[in-house]
Amino acid sequence: MMFAAIGKSNPHHELLCRFLVDTGARVGEALALKWNDIHNNTVTFWITKSGKSRSVPLTLRAAEALDLARAFGGSGPFSTISYQNFKYNWNRARKENGFADDPHMVPHILRHTCASRLVQAGIDLRRVQTFLGHQTIQMTLRYAHLATNDLDQCAIALNAANLAATTKTQARAHPAQPPRGKGARHTRQSAPGNGKPGAKKAGRQAMPAGNSPRRDHA
Repeated sequence: MMFAAIGKSNPHHELLCRFLVDTGARVGEALALKWNDIHNNTVTFWITKSGKSRSVPLTLRAAEALDLARAFGGSGPFSTISYQNFKYNWNRARKENGFADDPHMVPHILRHTCASRLVQAGIDLRRVQTFLGHQTIQMTLRYAHLATNDLDQCAIALNAANLAATTKTQARAHPAQPPRGKGARHTRQSAPGNGKPGAKKAGRQAMPAGNSPRRDHA
């Protein structure tokens, strides 16, 4: 509802919101983003709170937001947006949707939402820390209580590992037989007694003389 309300007043602001919630970027990081910082469906934030750059992959929605933001010009997807104008539009939508008294309903909540969704999806905290650019793991641990307790995924992972190991063992125990080609046919033809001239000759010599065919002299 918030995004739609913001988009009514300024579609560019709505694109910024969609980008923020899917990248976990701070508003200042997104506004400072340049077009040259986007490569191979990955965005790199150079101006960060920690002073260290970080790169994150883009979701389909974030990539679409960047693509649509080109229509607004500028050196970056959101470089023409004024933070004060964006915050004013946010507060207007906040009041319109009944969040006027909620102190947590500020633009930075989009970053928290991104972190919460990652943890709830089962992404380990170290990866979440890197994705968001937290300086310490303690900052990421604030979301640890949201981690899923569904241990079924553990069994699924172990089943997959067991299947892979069994398949590998069976392949070693029963190696594939080489195809029977021309060499095999040649070997059969060369076997004694299978039509080789020498075999026929040997057969005639072994026949007892007394058993030779009788000739009619009449």
